[in-house]
Amino acid sequence: MSYGNGFDEIGPEKRFQFKDTVTLSRETHNFKLGVDFSHIPFADDALYNLNGYYVFGTDQFMDGSPQAIANLKNPTFFGASVPALNSSLPTQHLALFIQDTWKPASTVTVDFGLRYDRQFGSFNENVTLDPRVVAAVKALGSTADPSSRGDKNNFGPRVGVVWDPAGKGNSTVRAGFGIYYDNIRTLNNMIGEQRNFSQFTIAIVNPPYPDPYLGKDPLTFASTGPANLNVLADNFRNPRRRITASA
Repeated sequence: MSYGNGFDEIGPEKRFQFKDTVTLSRETHNFKLGVDFSHIPFADDALYNLNGYYVFGTDQFMDGSPQAIANLKNPTFFGASVPALNSSLPTQHLALFIQDTWKPASTVTVDFGLRYDRQFGSFNENVTLDPRVVAAVKALGSTADPSSRGDKNNFGPRVGVVWDPAGKGNSTVRAGFGIYYDNIRTLNNMIGEQRNFSQFTIAIVNPPYPDPYLGKDPLTFASTGPANLNVLADNFRNPRRRITASA
């Protein structure tokens, strides 16, 4: 049995967005141009396990009352993560597209276009890495260069054809091809790398109860073992998928 663990997440997420589409028609062509830009000033609180938790090796009946909790005995372990952290993780998403719907004949419609997607900030491009992190990565035969990061060539061409063989709308033949890019989750990618050497793990075996620190500074009990480091690969890219369809 364990108790005392907790988790908190700041929110809700805010988003400032500009989005516009322009349509131009000329004879057999229908052009569309569009832009979609979002600024997301996200932040995250690291309050997980801040107050710590106890583990007891024996089954002790507890009805949830303050008296029952006060009478718990002989904990085998206490763990916590300190101090509390707040990380600013702003990102920007940009999408641009141009598209033409063309009718070369009354029975044929052709759509073709090009879309460009780009995320800024999601790759920790501007983070300043701790020199110890850079040294650890170098010792593994790799590099950590945030300024080189970012997926800048996310061009997605699309084409689609609809053909009505009889010209009566009873049956159609369709075909299409496109390359699509997905956004990456900025929270999981960014936050670990920004918090290297910022928060400490506390692990106390057979701790006192109910005060595992006996009035001392919790950092006195911080683990001295090698730190777990988070480093984002410099060649990290947005997910890409090619889709071909016909019917």
